Amino acid sequence: MALQRPTLPRAIVKLAQQHQAMQHAIRTSLPTELAAHVNYINLRAGTLILGCDQQSLVTTLRFCAPQLLAAINALLPTPSALRVAWRTHNASARPRSPLLQRSLSPKTIALLTTTAEGIQDPALSAAMQALARTMRRKAALIQ
Repeated sequence: MALQRPTLPRAIVKLAQQHQAMQHAIRTSLPTELAAHVNYINLRAGTLILGCDQQSLVTTLRFCAPQLLAAINALLPTPSALRVAWRTHNASARPRSPLLQRSLSPKTIALLTTTAEGIQDPALSAAMQALARTMRRKAALIQ
């Protein structure tokens, strides 16, 4: 019995291709230095939702809205009146999550250290001990 390669439903493949085409149209309609910071998120209810990884560039990118909308309208079956909404997603500006702080508790670090000492594989044990050391340093910085 031969293994069969799983296939994705056609709707998901079509949606992924549309997403890729939108992303390409956006990137090609912008100057290269700006295009690297922009990504397509969604097109919903007449609003083109785009993401930018730097808040400081959003104002500059707003001036590019006409060319962005023209590029997207060229891909749509029927051109429509669209508007652009921007979302920023700067990972360094996000507040630390309570989950991260909980994962750096002394009990978690002790559990990881104890587990690392009991593992027979020396490479895995060394990697887990290095992880425990890193967690100790990060826990010290948080407190």
